[in-house]
Amino acid sequence: MGSLISPRIRITPFLLVYWGFFSVDPSAVLGGDLKPETFVPFLFLGITMDIFFNMGYGTFTGKFMTEKWWQTLEIILLAPINKLSLLTGVGLGDLVSIAPTLVLFVGLAYYLSPIPFLELVKVLIVMLLCFLISLSIGLITGCASLVNENLNPFFGYLKVFIALLSAFYYPIEVLKTDKFGSLGYLLPVIATFNPIYQANFIIRSIWFDGITPLNSVIYVLFFAIISPIAAVYVFNKMDRLTPELQQALRDRIANLAPGSVFTSANDAAGLEPLRELL
Repeated sequence: MGSLISPRIRITPFLLVYWGFFSVDPSAVLGGDLKPETFVPFLFLGITMDIFFNMGYGTFTGKFMTEKWWQTLEIILLAPINKLSLLTGVGLGDLVSIAPTLVLFVGLAYYLSPIPFLELVKVLIVMLLCFLISLSIGLITGCASLVNENLNPFFGYLKVFIALLSAFYYPIEVLKTDKFGSLGYLLPVIATFNPIYQANFIIRSIWFDGITPLNSVIYVLFFAIISPIAAVYVFNKMDRLTPELQQALRDRIANLAPGSVFTSANDAAGLEPLRELL
């Protein structure tokens, strides 16, 4: 239920503001594809991307902190599995949990502004790529937060900054204003390097303009390939075991007597990877 209510709360102010603005001046155009006849599907697509980004960015930090609280984190850290499976597994689980919300908003956007089925498939693929990138960023920030929880506020501000430059609820032209001073020229330029913004740009170009910007597609694909690899590398190489976890593992390993607990030398050798980690 929360996955349905929270997005509605976030999108409602924008719906009211844009509805009032276009009611006063029906011929107004705020920039890009934000027009009286498109602002509702524009926002529905934006909230869908926002959900993907927020879910992917925060999921690993929350899960890691929960596992650390229950003192079961070492099970994840030492499990002999491909850490890419951890990324995809968590992603699939979160995707299932938010599927009703995504179907709702994408379905409403499609109902209000229909597009060809093939174009819809392209949009859904780009959304999934955006989710994969967000999950990868989230895994990196989750690892850093695990090592030093004092970094959590910084990553919270970073999330806000990325969202600002992702233009979920407004066209990027809104940032190009003299009222922001030099930032009015700098922020749009920085936004073009943001893969989340580029994914938004692709989706709206396909949906409202009927074109697929090839350069942006290549850029997003590049990040969708590189970011999971980078995230798994960080997870594998970073010193993930805090002093508390290290001491807990030492205590557990010290209590394991290979001669009495294991039935063979091969089984007892399984302790060596744990000892090497410490």
